[in-house]
Amino acid sequence: MSEALGLASAAKATVGENISNNGGVMPADACVGVAPTVATTNVASTACDAASGMVTVVTTAAAGNVTLTLTPAAPGAAGGAITWDCSITAGETRHVPAECR
Repeated sequence: MSEALGLASAAKATVGENISNNGGVMPADACVGVAPTVATTNVASTACDAASGMVTVVTTAAAGNVTLTLTPAAPGAAGGAITWDCSITAGETRHVPAECR
């Protein structure tokens, strides 16, 4: 799972930068600059939703067949930190960190 979250962190950083560059508001395409991920032994795919900035990571059977979604909350023009919600949409919770359960 650490490999999956590691790959997702690059996408999260890019999405966060895009939100910050747009004045703290979700841009029309929050995924500009997010590089596609090549499948590995543990990660089948990653994806980024342009409208919401949500990053989805799908692991392989070797890593429990888990699908994680990482969803940003833009702070708005008032500023503040971009927060991320991690949730599991497929697979068993025993394979994911506590903050994603």
